[in-house]
Amino acid sequence: MRAGKHPVRIVNINKGTGENVKTFCQRGFSLIELMIVVAVVAILAAVVYPSYQESVRKTKRAEGKTALMRDMQQQERDFSRTNSYTAFTDTSPGNYKGFSGDSGASSAAYKIKAEACSTTKTISTCVLLTATPNFTDAKCGNLTLTSEGTKGASGTGGTDFCWK
Repeated sequence: MRAGKHPVRIVNINKGTGENVKTFCQRGFSLIELMIVVAVVAILAAVVYPSYQESVRKTKRAEGKTALMRDMQQQERDFSRTNSYTAFTDTSPGNYKGFSGDSGASSAAYKIKAEACSTTKTISTCVLLTATPNFTDAKCGNLTLTSEGTKGASGTGGTDFCWK
């Protein structure tokens, strides 16, 4: 008999104990078998979950980069009409969205703002778009894009990693 199965004798009390005695094996899992399954699942979860989290972050970064490109295209269209860029924040975006994605500001992965590129350049000549994440992202942090085409990231991963 295999480990974990114990014979049980069932007697038909209506006809005595002669030829009507039947033997069955109990079915089920032992505690050891259950603990092995739990250990295997825990090991798989420890390996798979961090990869899943990184995939989610990469997807959110793509959403942030898409929002920056979308808003920069809008800035360039406005510049061609007015000969000036437009500053905005996520709380007062004006004609701009001010956030990434299509689901609304409350569920957006990034908040977008526009300001002058530097203290020496005015908003009329150069705009800096900044996407601030609404989640923890130490590798990329804030993503930036200027009207001059300069891309940036404030995290530890660097611009090349975050904009690839």
